[in-house]
Amino acid sequence: MNDNAEDLLNRLFAAARAAEHEPSPREDEFESRLMARLRERRETELPWYVWAWRSSPVFASVIVALVIGSGITSRNTEMDLSYSLTASYENATIISYLTGE
Repeated sequence: MNDNAEDLLNRLFAAARAAEHEPSPREDEFESRLMARLRERRETELPWYVWAWRSSPVFASVIVALVIGSGITSRNTEMDLSYSLTASYENATIISYLTGE
């Protein structure tokens, strides 16, 4: 029985080797069709990080404008010793007035 199964298996292998392989229309140039589809999808759909990278100059210009605007509109106060002493005195006066001391 073992020899019979082995003989059958050998005949099947021989028949498979002798048969000519004809690719079906689905198998014909499958890789090139797949690559064309992937290339088309890559060209039409842009990932989120591409949009973030492309919009970074806009965000950078907004930040530069804010920095320039805050520099122009800031109060021009001189920080010296007399300012520090009077500012702390004013704060102490306001705190004592509000707390009732």
